[in-house]
Parts: sequence; C-alpha cells; structure tokens
Amino acid sequence: MNHQFNEMDWPEETAVKVVKGAGDKKLAVFMDPFCVYCKKLSKETLANMNNITIYVYLWPILGEESKEMASAILSSSNRAKALVDWMKFDQMPNGLSSEASDQILDKNRRLAERLGLHGTPAIFLSDGRGPFTAMNPTALAAKLSTETA
Repeated sequence: MNHQFNEMDWPEETAVKVVKGAGDKKLAVFMDPFCVYCKKLSKETLANMNNITIYVYLWPILGEESKEMASAILSSSNRAKALVDWMKFDQMPNGLSSEASDQILDKNRRLAERLGLHGTPAIFLSDGRGPFTAMNPTALAAKLSTETA
C-alpha cells in the first residue's frame, strides 16, 4: 500500500535528523528502537550511505521498553548521536524520559496512524513514494536514484 508522504509533509520538530556528508538525498524513516529490522537497516544500509539526510520518526510499537528508549533518545542533548549510537552500537543514550519527548512520540504515533503504517521500518523518499521496508544499500540507492523532483 503506497501513501504519499513527501518532504514538504515531514514534520521536522518530531524527527531526529541525521545528516551524512552534504545531505543532498533525503529519507524519512519510522523506526522502533528495539526493532531488529530497524537496527539492521541502521547498521548495514544507512551507515554505508553518504550525502544523505535521514529524518527518523521514532515510533515505539514494540512495547514499554521501546517507548522508554525512544524517549531517552529524544531527551538526549544530541538526539542524532544518541540514535546512531543506540541503533549501531547498542550504546545507551544519556537522556531521561520527559513530557516533551512523550509528546513527540504521541505526534509520531498519530502521524504513523494517519499514513496507515503497520510496522517498522517504514521508509519514505522525499518525492513521497513509500512506505518501503528495510533494504540493502544497493536497493535503497537504486530507489533514491529514481526520485522525481
């Protein structure tokens, strides 16, 4: 099922923005911090891409532990570093759950529901195509190369 969710619709205030290189190509990804497929996507695909900006919408669908970890990431002084360190290296974030982080998670949940998402990861290209599930670097690079302006 495809849902239009292009870059103009991406709420930056609820995303963890990870920029690699110049960050010219852009993705939006819904992730759960304990989703094994999200971790694999982070370690094997996104880690090996350059010149990309990734807007990660933390969507803790796997239970209370996921919600606590997502909230800790969002409450960290450097959200992008906390997210990457957790997803790639299992390094605990230094943030603590807060009302502000819980509000962000609630907004991301409502956004995911509005888009009709049922699982993570859910990847959208800046031209609105998606959601796609986890894929290898070659497959994702191929999708990015066919983006329309």
